[in-house]
Amino acid sequence: MKSFEVVSDNRAIVKIDADIYFKGVITKVVYWLSRDFTIMQNIDGQDWMLSLESQNVVNWDDVKRRLSQLLTDYQMREVITAETKDIKNILYIKAFANVEELLADEEV
Repeated sequence: MKSFEVVSDNRAIVKIDADIYFKGVITKVVYWLSRDFTIMQNIDGQDWMLSLESQNVVNWDDVKRRLSQLLTDYQMREVITAETKDIKNILYIKAFANVEELLADEEV
C-alpha cells in the first residue's frame, strides 16, 4: 500500500501499487471491504486509487491494518497457487490415472 489518507471520520483514500499486488488480489480485497464501505475505484497508471466511505464514524487504524492483512493474505495465496500449480497437475493426473486402471480391472 503506497498511502492511506484519512479525509474525514467516514472517508479515506487508499493508493495501492499495482506493480506490487496482482489485479486479482486488489479486486478480492475490494470485494471484502465492500460489505462495510462504499468504494469508488480509479486506476491512475500503476496505482489503484480507492475511496472508502462509510455511513458511520470509522476507526481508520483498524481499517488500515485489515486492508494490509487482506492484501498480504491474498498476495501470498496467489504466489502459492502459482508455485504449486505443477504439483497439483501431477497429483490430478496420478489420481485419475489410478481411477482408469481400477475401472479397467473391473471390466475384466
